[in-house]
Amino acid sequence: MTEEVDLVHRPRLAGAGKDTMNPATEHLPSRPLWLCEADGTDWPCADARRSLLDEYRDDRTALGVYLAGHLYEAAWDFHGTPAADPETLFARFLAWSLLGLPKVSAS
Repeated sequence: MTEEVDLVHRPRLAGAGKDTMNPATEHLPSRPLWLCEADGTDWPCADARRSLLDEYRDDRTALGVYLAGHLYEAAWDFHGTPAADPETLFARFLAWSLLGLPKVSAS
């Protein structure tokens, strides 16, 4: 027998809605619209991006994992809306963090 999973009413991650992993930044995401609590723009806003790049300057992989987690949560919050477009979500949550990284060539 398989357990049925409720994908619509699933529980949120602990601390979801508040960015408790990054107390140093004041530009926090407000869910479910993912707007910056400080300036009301789409999160991560320019200030949040600068802060996150500074905070994770020595571990860009951890930044990518952190942002991917937020992308996942935002995809659930935006489900069924135009904002749930995968390309749009990738650009908003992850693409900006990859700028300036060296390209890796396939062997």
